[in-house]
Amino acid sequence: MKSQANLFPAKRAFFSLIWSGALLLVVLASCTDQTAARRQQSLSDMQAYVKAHKDSIDQYLDKSLDQMDQELNEKKAVVDSGLDKLSEDSRKAYDRTLQDWDSVKVQYTARHAVKAQAAQIERVGKIHQSLAKSAKKLDFSDLGGADMAAEYDNFVTNVKANKEIYSSEDWTSVNKLWKDLNHRRKAVKADISAPDMKKINKLRLEYTAIKAVNRPIAKSSDDVDQEDE
Repeated sequence: MKSQANLFPAKRAFFSLIWSGALLLVVLASCTDQTAARRQQSLSDMQAYVKAHKDSIDQYLDKSLDQMDQELNEKKAVVDSGLDKLSEDSRKAYDRTLQDWDSVKVQYTARHAVKAQAAQIERVGKIHQSLAKSAKKLDFSDLGGADMAAEYDNFVTNVKANKEIYSSEDWTSVNKLWKDLNHRRKAVKADISAPDMKKINKLRLEYTAIKAVNRPIAKSSDDVDQEDE
């Protein structure tokens, strides 16, 4: 009787071990299923993210490519952790999504360049309005020799008044207009009186001094007052 009684704890331990093993298998299977579900959801999120950007790229031009790549890679990392466990169809969908993303980046780069160019044109137009006295055309080609002294005076006066608030982009626009004004001066040089030319040369020196002190970026080969005779 005593030896038989000793069998019960052993049986209980054996069945307990079996039960624990079975429970562990259930837990592991459940975790595997959950991981697979998260991976599939992340793939779906990747596809939705890429499609949204592909269909409406203009809505995302204020973001950088690095920022968008990072957002996509957060979703991609979950899929990549079990790439070999994807079904054949899911793997094809994954590859197509990455190809589509490459196309999105090409599209973004092209549209971003167009937007930047449009912004630059608008910026130059607004700066021109503040700096021009009588010129209506951006290149000052509607000015005659008799207009030049007053145009230079108005240009330099307004630059002097706004020099502290100009951004680097503003200075680029200002200098572009300054070069156009100098180009027009040379075109009508024969029609500029000696007193007006003397005043213009003084204003040119004043502008150069203002720009040298206030422009927030180094002078480049585009800053060519010295070649304007």
